[in-house]
Amino acid sequence: MIGADYDAQHWFREKNDKFWPGQEFGLEIDQILHQQRSKYQDVLVFK
Repeated sequence: MIGADYDAQHWFREKNDKFWPGQEFGLEIDQILHQQRSKYQDVLVFK
């Protein structure tokens, strides 16, 4: 799996089994400041 998401418990998680099998990067979100999706990227700015 390759991808990133955030959930209702205020956690942003990024996982890439191809390059880092068994590892996941996570950040706790205090507040979402900006969210935008374009044809080429997802932008999530948070504190």
